[in-house]
Amino acid sequence: METPKTLSLKELVAGLTEELGKQKDSGVRDVEGASKLMTAFDASLGEWQRFVFLDPCKYTRNLIADDRAYTLMLLCWDKGQKSCIHDHAGSECWLRVVSGAAFEELFEKESDEEDAPLKFKFAKKHEAGAVCFINDSIGLHRISNASDSEPLITLHCYSPPFDECHAFVDGTGKGLACRVTFYSEYGSLVKH
Repeated sequence: METPKTLSLKELVAGLTEELGKQKDSGVRDVEGASKLMTAFDASLGEWQRFVFLDPCKYTRNLIADDRAYTLMLLCWDKGQKSCIHDHAGSECWLRVVSGAAFEELFEKESDEEDAPLKFKFAKKHEAGAVCFINDSIGLHRISNASDSEPLITLHCYSPPFDECHAFVDGTGKGLACRVTFYSEYGSLVKH
């Protein structure tokens, strides 16, 4: 599939459905195909803004689209908010910075011992427009809003979808199973 120069949100969803559905059916993973689609997304159209829900106490996960092959969501981070160190439950993860700047810290397990400390690998700042990729073979990571004054908006694609991952809250290899939920689905708040 040839990726157009820019994609609307609807075109991005259609492209991911085709690309990741094809990959799911064949069993062959092509990280570059989805990366090109995420890069081609035209954030200047503002279509993503209806999925923005900020919460002063936590970052929010806002579902845009899903099917058997992937989940696409907008994560909204208020000033200074960050995730815990986490894995991706065997899923591939593409992250596109839509607005603001994200700070990513990458870690790895030093051994199979649960109480062994995690090893810090590197940190990187991702500016608006940047696309980064991670899966569990690359490592564990933590994402944070790099700004103390502006929100961060990130677009995430997970393939295959998952509803549980592991959080590494004490800095060791002992992961706690965490159920992941949505703050909103398709532009409407979820009642919990």
